[in-house]
Amino acid sequence: MKQVLGGMWHYEPLEHTVIKETETIHIFEGLPPTGTMELPRSWQLAGVEDFNGVVRFSRSFRADLPPGERIFLRFAGVDYSANVRLNGVHLGTHEGYFQAFEFEVTDVIGPENELEVKVSCPREDENSLWPNKKILVKGVFNHHDARPGGWHPQTGQSKATGGIWGAITLESRPVSFIKSVKVQTVLLEEDEALVEAQVMIDSSSRVTVQLSCEIAGESHDEMVSINVGITSHSLVIRVRNPQLWWTWDLGTPNLYDVRVSIHPLYGHEASYSGELVLNRGNTQALNKGKNGSVCTHEVVVQVGLRSVHYDKATGTWFLNGQRIFLRGTNVIPTQWLSDYTDGVIARDMELLRVAHINAVRVHAHVNRKEFYEACDSAGIFVWQDFPLQWSYLERNDVLSSAVSQIRDMVEQLYNHPSIFTWCCHNEPSSNAQSMDALLVQVVRGLDSTRHVHQQSDFKEHPYWGWYLDDYTVFRDAPMGPLVTEFGAQAFPNRRVMDSITTDISDWARLSYHNFQWDETVNIAGIKLDGTMDEVIAASQSYQAELLKFVVENYRRHRYKRVGALFQFMFMDCWPSITWSVVDVNREPKQGYEALRAAYQPVLPILVIPRKRWLPGRTLSIQMWIVNDLPQQFVNVHITAKLTFIRSRQTEESSDKVENVTSTVIDVLGLDALAVNIPQDACMEMEPVKYQIPSSVLPGEYRLGVVLHQEFGGELSTNSYIIVISEPAPNFYDGPTEALNG
Repeated sequence: MKQVLGGMWHYEPLEHTVIKETETIHIFEGLPPTGTMELPRSWQLAGVEDFNGVVRFSRSFRADLPPGERIFLRFAGVDYSANVRLNGVHLGTHEGYFQAFEFEVTDVIGPENELEVKVSCPREDENSLWPNKKILVKGVFNHHDARPGGWHPQTGQSKATGGIWGAITLESRPVSFIKSVKVQTVLLEEDEALVEAQVMIDSSSRVTVQLSCEIAGESHDEMVSINVGITSHSLVIRVRNPQLWWTWDLGTPNLYDVRVSIHPLYGHEASYSGELVLNRGNTQALNKGKNGSVCTHEVVVQVGLRSVHYDKATGTWFLNGQRIFLRGTNVIPTQWLSDYTDGVIARDMELLRVAHINAVRVHAHVNRKEFYEACDSAGIFVWQDFPLQWSYLERNDVLSSAVSQIRDMVEQLYNHPSIFTWCCHNEPSSNAQSMDALLVQVVRGLDSTRHVHQQSDFKEHPYWGWYLDDYTVFRDAPMGPLVTEFGAQAFPNRRVMDSITTDISDWARLSYHNFQWDETVNIAGIKLDGTMDEVIAASQSYQAELLKFVVENYRRHRYKRVGALFQFMFMDCWPSITWSVVDVNREPKQGYEALRAAYQPVLPILVIPRKRWLPGRTLSIQMWIVNDLPQQFVNVHITAKLTFIRSRQTEESSDKVENVTSTVIDVLGLDALAVNIPQDACMEMEPVKYQIPSSVLPGEYRLGVVLHQEFGGELSTNSYIIVISEPAPNFYDGPTEALNG
């Protein structure tokens, strides 16, 4: 039996709550009105806006209880803490916004029931705690510069994420049932894999059962004795010719069902019957025993067989022994987890794949399980951050809560093959050598199969071109070998901007929606005195130009200075002006197309020393070809052309200028050149020189390069914007010797 307890609930705000370092302030005046709310739902989205405090949710429900079974009340997610009562009996409390949790209610529940959940999502006092001594483990959901109000002390905790955001279910289980399954894999050289299933069994009686595990047609059974409480058991299976899990660009993200079951052994004590509840929400009828009173309990866990290794000395990642360069991005898909539906998740996976992204960093938060399942299926690597953002108070209870919750994160997400690393903190300050040092040891004790990164620190976050001048610094691929943030802000598309403001000088509202004026004007050089469309276009153009430049220069130094790139960031979590390349409506900005081009697995790169050129002068162009794929390409032809776009003086586009076809020029003269591109390689070509004709029309040009396969058509393209100006008044185009006379 599985009964969903969603639908309409009664809610009543009970108090505003402000946490200080030494006390908690309870304010009972000025509360929002009571009402009904459809759950699951974050209360901000259901009309209880800008509220930090306690809300009591309650409802009545009928339960059709199967005889002889244990009953559990399960919550998929409550932000931030829950206090639960059923039929007047206190079941318990839970702290932490991302974890699923449950209570056994076998002795409390009846046919008619009253359920009450008090949810607390407090505000941290701005004078004693927030932002530099936080105690709530919520990461970007209560402190970040891309959330409502940004990091401003007065507005940075607005539009709270509190509420029952995940499903509430009532589930029946046998007297002895499988509580969890944790799967580990070791790949062997003989094209085999050893798969270990660590099984936790919860039983209210002593029984002897047959414990079985099946994967890929192979199975293993053992007779085990189960005591009252929770016991742990392990089964190991040898899988021959395993179909490994790969990222989408290196192969196929193959997934296996691991079936673990317990079967009664006749002649031993066993006394339960009922219906199976699978961990992904499916149900399956149980096979009854000979006397019709005992049955099997089965759990199915979906896993991928793969190995991940990180060579810290070189910053190189290996998947199943194959070197892999991570073309990544940071994701904060939503500000309110209840709003992140299957449809939006599917759209995000599509956008990521089209942009050639093979890895995402879940930035300073834990997302809902459907997101990780989608990454498993799509073959997208996941760098998983723990929800710590900037600075925290290191009081004993805060440290204990952080340790408990990071354990929950690892245990809850452990079986996802897409997750390849755990990271304990984003940009810590005072916590780096204390709290974070403790957390990294805790995680290493829980998971020895993945890399554990102590913190994603400022030294991994190069922001030249946004917080520092001149993004051409990236020509030398600074920092590394892990670059976990870089980028620049860009205005969203017009539909989102109109929902924010139609006044480009409404600085207070723009700031609340995350806009950074100083960096936009004084570093990016964006003028804000034009129309809204002009400002949007200029802002997006700058972001696109920066991202393309940064990525290409890092990729030229792959495995030498950098092994992983994570652009900041992919999508907006609310209507805002941020570093994203996709706005909150999932409409791409210009930066998305720039990232998509620069992240092509096979990419021709032109290193152009300057953007503006004189007619008659000679271009000296360095060319590189990067291939991230584990396959070679032979007899690849290269073409490069200079195509007129518009006149810089008249702003006339190519469709208004006569004889434009004469300005489509074979620049590099490479039509006859064919090259072989090795697998997983970065080729530096001989520099190519090209003299711009003296008669060429001044204006803006696109310098495009295309790689053609002999059979199979176009392999990859890339392009650059250059400007050809009017000839200089003192320009001399004759022999050099004449200048020495």
